Amino acid sequence: MGLLENLTLVILISLAEAVFFPIPPDVLLVYYGLSDPSNWFVYAFATTISSVVGGFIGYNVGAFFHDRVRNLIGDKFERVKEVYAKYGDFAIFLSGFSPIPYKIFTLSSGLLRYDLKSFLFYSFISRGLRFFAVSFLSSAFGKEVVDFFITNPIGALITVIVGIVLAILLKLIFKPKNKP
Repeated sequence: MGLLENLTLVILISLAEAVFFPIPPDVLLVYYGLSDPSNWFVYAFATTISSVVGGFIGYNVGAFFHDRVRNLIGDKFERVKEVYAKYGDFAIFLSGFSPIPYKIFTLSSGLLRYDLKSFLFYSFISRGLRFFAVSFLSSAFGKEVVDFFITNPIGALITVIVGIVLAILLKLIFKPKNKP
């Protein structure tokens, strides 16, 4: 398969994974990073954009069910919405960067009517960091980096911890200022 076919596949998988598909696009990024390393940036960029677009679709699917779920659950819905409003940035970043299923948070963000701009911002940052890292590392270091993460779960854990630290830093940097 050529670049165009590969991109089509990674775009479709990324879109679908952000809403319902169980297999993350990282698998394809690793494969393409190993088999077509000169195009790692193109694959990472296409995966990031299509995943965020898929997240936007998932957000809207969740938003469609907002009133139905709120009426079904009642007061508890508002409490969950308050908690999500407080920690949503962190949850979205963490799910976008880590192995936690991103699709759960795309749907939840829409369902709870979380701020769309914040959702898209943290989705773009976290998905971009994740997909660019996977694509770059697999293309630059080849099979060695793949073997490292497979045989060294501590390395994977450290990667997630770095992602969490980045999420906290982003939250602190972009925290809205309290108005007097």
